[in-house]
Amino acid sequence: MHSYVSVKEENYKAEQSENLFLEAERARIGGDLRKAKENYLSALHCTSNRDLKFRSCLGLSVVYYLAVPPGIRRGVFHLRRALQYTQTAGDRSWVHFYLGAFYDLRANKILIYKGKSASWRRWFQRARLEQEQVLQLDPAFKYRANVLKDLARKEHFLDGNLEKSKKLLQEALQCEPLEADRVIIHTNMAVLLLEQGDYKAAFENATKVLDAPTDPLARVKALWLAGSCKVKMGANKEGLEFLQDAWELSREVHDETGEIENVKIEILRLLANRLYAKGMYSDARMFVSELTRLLKRRGGVRHPYAMEAERLSRAISTHPSGSSE
Repeated sequence: MHSYVSVKEENYKAEQSENLFLEAERARIGGDLRKAKENYLSALHCTSNRDLKFRSCLGLSVVYYLAVPPGIRRGVFHLRRALQYTQTAGDRSWVHFYLGAFYDLRANKILIYKGKSASWRRWFQRARLEQEQVLQLDPAFKYRANVLKDLARKEHFLDGNLEKSKKLLQEALQCEPLEADRVIIHTNMAVLLLEQGDYKAAFENATKVLDAPTDPLARVKALWLAGSCKVKMGANKEGLEFLQDAWELSREVHDETGEIENVKIEILRLLANRLYAKGMYSDARMFVSELTRLLKRRGGVRHPYAMEAERLSRAISTHPSGSSE
């Protein structure tokens, strides 16, 4: 009788744990992260099943990843717990995938506020190691395109290997990526091609982003890149139109990560320089003033563009307030 009751209790607890996990999944998908977190924790503590413990820890890490701002430390903590319960290479690949994502978040935060420091390089390299591990464990990983896209960034910005970065981005596009990943891939490809001097191909990638349904931040980046390409190709009027559209839209974008301010700096730098070159000193003065204000919030005199902004401001001050046109 005692054995029968124990089995019945175990079956009840297993069913209860699975139901809690399913409730957590529904809450996460529905955007109720607080409820999802509570139910994942309840499922985790209620079960002795290794697979369910793994899935609950993984779910908790996703909740911390989606939080605003992201809970990087807690997310990584739960991923390390999940690693203890993994039973297959496929399970481990998911842990490494999310570890790479959290390390990228940490690296990007450092990049925005401190630039390409030794700390940024360290976290970026840690992300790369996790992402390489994903493809070693599961070459047909569900989000292979996402991983290839992130590895391409490491080749570009850590090693300066533009050709290898381009090949990884091209491979990512062949993997039928999610639409959000496709937008980022084309954006990153445009940045890379612009750096290589292939302005026509860079512009084509930027316009693919503009033609796709996307979020405002991605659109601002694409407008900035399209404008940069047109300026490099000598089509200054079209370039300025793209850049001014990018600036107007950027003022409406609210981005918790702070990335939008870095994009604004690039837009303002280009606008100020091009308008000054055209003799439109009043407009150039307005943009360089805004650029200087943003640079003060991003390192002041230590920012790579600080001296350029100062020189441009002095040059503009020698001209009358109006335009020469």
